[in-house]
Amino acid sequence: MESPRSPDAESAELANCAEEIARLVRPLEKNQQRWVDLQKNLESNDVADEVRQLGAAVVQAGLVVAANLLTALKGTGGDEPFDPDPGVLLQYHQSLPSERKRLAVWKQHAGPKPVSPIRRILEMYEEQLLEVSSLKTVAECLQRHELRKASPEVAASAPSSAPAGPGADPEHLVLLVHGIRTEAHWQERVADVIVRTGLATAQPFRYGYFDLFRFLTPGDFTRHTPVSRLHREIREISRVYPDAKLTVIAHSFGTIAICRLLEDFPDLVLHRLILCGSVVPHYYRWDRIREQVQNRVLNECGARDIWPRLAAVCTWGYGATGAVGFGTLGVRDRFHLCRHSDFFTEKFVTMYWLPFILFGEIPVSETDLTRAPAPLLHRLVSNVPIRWILVCVVLSLMLTVAGFAYVGLRAWLHLPWSFLGRSGI
Repeated sequence: MESPRSPDAESAELANCAEEIARLVRPLEKNQQRWVDLQKNLESNDVADEVRQLGAAVVQAGLVVAANLLTALKGTGGDEPFDPDPGVLLQYHQSLPSERKRLAVWKQHAGPKPVSPIRRILEMYEEQLLEVSSLKTVAECLQRHELRKASPEVAASAPSSAPAGPGADPEHLVLLVHGIRTEAHWQERVADVIVRTGLATAQPFRYGYFDLFRFLTPGDFTRHTPVSRLHREIREISRVYPDAKLTVIAHSFGTIAICRLLEDFPDLVLHRLILCGSVVPHYYRWDRIREQVQNRVLNECGARDIWPRLAAVCTWGYGATGAVGFGTLGVRDRFHLCRHSDFFTEKFVTMYWLPFILFGEIPVSETDLTRAPAPLLHRLVSNVPIRWILVCVVLSLMLTVAGFAYVGLRAWLHLPWSFLGRSGI
């Protein structure tokens, strides 16, 4: 147990803490105005919309960090010039590695040579993180003082929070599920972007080549194998990594598979769920599985994607939600000028999926704000009952074949045509 210290030593230590707090407060107060100036500079520059969105997101995060730290350092007022909260300071210091990785994601999105406004904003955020790198010293100093006043024995017996070793389970695992008629080459690209952040790991999942015939065949018989294999994969992940948060990115038929599992197995819980090119019916009961997805479901809709519309009108059990959205509580429909498989570029994943996977943020897309009506061909496809036309064609063919077979059978057997009410020739 640490030996008691003299009041003079404690006063000197607290005085040093106060000086360090004052040194931290001054730049943070200046930073608030600097963030406002950077925001105005960004708005006055002629830059692309996605660049402006990135810059605005960083500025907003910087302002939040500065405001929260100033509140934690200065307190809410009183007789003392500073009334810091050591718990908040220590908690924020522990989040600094995540903040630095978040900054790395922004830099990755900005590219190797970002335009001038974005470069300055990113540098400003990095400077702000460096300015508060001594938070741990201040927080521990204040914490020691508070603990000594309360109970040295409690402080001595407090459990340590040692970081997990390199062999620890992943904290966040992203499962990638593909669609039909593909070997899912996109999975490695998306996994690489996710893993490079250092905040999550990714696991591609393949259930084999699923052909168009099985996709269009109504009923569960031909669709059962992919769903059951996905179920086994998720159960194995839960067994090997019981404490990991599980996020699923599902494409095309993969959206049907994961939604079917959520409906059939109430104990299946996901951290986040991203659907793209969805063929899940619009009447899917999200209200029944709302507790199984801990965050809002993100449904990426392709304004140029005709395949969900074709799936909805060609057979039973599918919907055009990958093109028109769900329009229901708990699902965020976000629209893009994308075709069925345009979501898997590094730029798209970095800009739109990483903020949601890592931080639960859903950046607005440009198409969300300027979306025009769907192309005429897409609207015509949605209104043509192709499945019923196919049923009529199949029935006609079956009747025709049956008629020819009947006539051929009678001719082969040389039977009279007495069934017509007259003698045969």
